[in-house]
Amino acid sequence: MPRYYSTCPAGLEPIVEQMAQEALPGFRLSRLLGGALIYDADTAPSGADSPRCFANSYELLAALPDMELGKALARLAADRAFTERANEAMARYGFRSFRCMFSQYNQLTSVPAPLRARLERQLTAARLDRLTPDTELLLLRRSEGMTLALLRLTRRPATRQRVGKGELMPELAQAMVFLTGPEARDVFMDPFCGHGALGVERARSPYSQIMLFDIDQRMADEARARLRGRKGTLIERRDALELSGRVESASVTAIVTDPPWGLFEPLPLPAPEFYRRMLEEFARALVPGGRLVLLSADKQELEAAFRAQLSLELTIRHDILVSGKKAAIYRAQKRANGGVR
Repeated sequence: MPRYYSTCPAGLEPIVEQMAQEALPGFRLSRLLGGALIYDADTAPSGADSPRCFANSYELLAALPDMELGKALARLAADRAFTERANEAMARYGFRSFRCMFSQYNQLTSVPAPLRARLERQLTAARLDRLTPDTELLLLRRSEGMTLALLRLTRRPATRQRVGKGELMPELAQAMVFLTGPEARDVFMDPFCGHGALGVERARSPYSQIMLFDIDQRMADEARARLRGRKGTLIERRDALELSGRVESASVTAIVTDPPWGLFEPLPLPAPEFYRRMLEEFARALVPGGRLVLLSADKQELEAAFRAQLSLELTIRHDILVSGKKAAIYRAQKRANGGVR
């Protein structure tokens, strides 16, 4: 039975494992790595069947001990069983063209050309195409002490590659929505909606209402365009700190949001006041037991605001990297007793 290797945003591995268990029949984890999972499943994570929580998925053709890529390439090129397995896999998936790629510790690298050509000549199930191939045979050396030979099964559709500046990648947006435990009765809100990525993800499963707000009219317009035709959506230009005139108290079951970090543009208020007012507004809007998931890079100030906001109980923190920057996903719940500890 084939074994698979799929990548995900670093830090989200435990969440992605839970999501894969729901999305892939027969999912059985073999090993959790930094930004990747090795696992077995009853069906291949390819094409339309690829769970959206995965960035890219591969069939694992060979696992070698940690070694320099040139040595690993020489070993595989001399291994007839390996090249037969690679040819069989390319034919099974219907790939007509391929190229070989090499990566060491997350950096693409080169290998001796004669060694690469030796392996390429033995891959006869598809033609060599170094520019726009159907698939890639990736030789990957990881810091965990292993070298893997992988056949790429998925390629991101163009719509997933073209994300706006500052927009969440679909894999991250889906993980954040997943953490709320979506329910069909949900009244969902993202008060810092930006391009609307979180609203788009939430709209993929049943809901009662989706409310998206942004202080920037252009962002609100873009989010509205992306959700055009969806019933039960309210998308407007609004200040997330002043929603009382539009959102009733104790009316929202789930808030998922990515508030401004203050890294590229200053926050509208000093950070302590901004986060205090933000959490006050969220606590007001949430029903008792309502769920909150948010992303932030300002861990110190945000956690101080959580400690001061007695109505919200912080339950989970996942440290992640977003575009190379340290951040965290927080999950909290509104206390049923009104904040009395």
